[in-house]
Amino acid sequence: MEKSGGAIYPLVWNNPGWANDQLVSMMGTAISPETPWRHDFTKGVPTLYTQGKLESAYWLKDMLDKGIMAPESVEIGLGEAEAIFAIGGSAFLFSGDWVGRQLSIENDFENWGVAPLPTKDGKPYYYRAGSEASSIQVSNNTEHWEEVKIFLEYAIEHFHREVYVNTGAGIPAKMNVEGNPPFEQAADISELQEQLVIPVPKPGELNPATIQFERDVVAKLEVPGIGDAIVGYLTGNITDLEAELEKLNQAYSDAFFEVLEENSEVSQDDYIYPNWEPFVPFTNDMYDELR
Repeated sequence: MEKSGGAIYPLVWNNPGWANDQLVSMMGTAISPETPWRHDFTKGVPTLYTQGKLESAYWLKDMLDKGIMAPESVEIGLGEAEAIFAIGGSAFLFSGDWVGRQLSIENDFENWGVAPLPTKDGKPYYYRAGSEASSIQVSNNTEHWEEVKIFLEYAIEHFHREVYVNTGAGIPAKMNVEGNPPFEQAADISELQEQLVIPVPKPGELNPATIQFERDVVAKLEVPGIGDAIVGYLTGNITDLEAELEKLNQAYSDAFFEVLEENSEVSQDDYIYPNWEPFVPFTNDMYDELR
């Protein structure tokens, strides 16, 4: 900042609610590791609001107020943040692994590297390899099941290499997949992610019925996450972030227990993992201990 006369900021970020939700949730696990995302797996309770998320949001606001984060960060989307970073307008950019392709191919910018996400106290955190499940859906009434089978067989064989490895979009779930990443930093990204991705309990592995259950819970909410509240706090439209997060947390908790009463296939026990220790990988055999 001194050498550029304030023209170059240390950090640029972007303002979509989903991005702020995920960023603060990841940072927050360094302080509140019992809640990797939206559930406290030590108590089995729905938890949108944690002390870690609150303090991480405060930290972002502090960086913004002190001029460490570019002021444009609260007004721009992901593409604009990438562009600012690519032209040298900031020294650091918070983003996901998919941005590697955008920087190298879309912005023709190759002089960049990768580092772990910083946290408020410098403690380790959980990296969310995927917060939402994407899928390919087929109508139950289709008359083309044989074609569906052919397509799925092709997808299993080729998609991991062509969609993930060769585009640099992320780490493929399938092991031993060969390909040609479009930028040299892809190897560093993979190595970093493999260090940071610590398996945590997934209720869907213990009880598949929790997958639809959680969709039904979210469907009852007017606001599904905390991202928009964080954006509102960063922009000054929300002054009491703690009160706002408590309100959102209560709405999520109410929806959780309301759907729980209606669902005979799911119990609160599906969200309690007494054999889990935060930051210790939760392995498949540990699910068997709970069955």
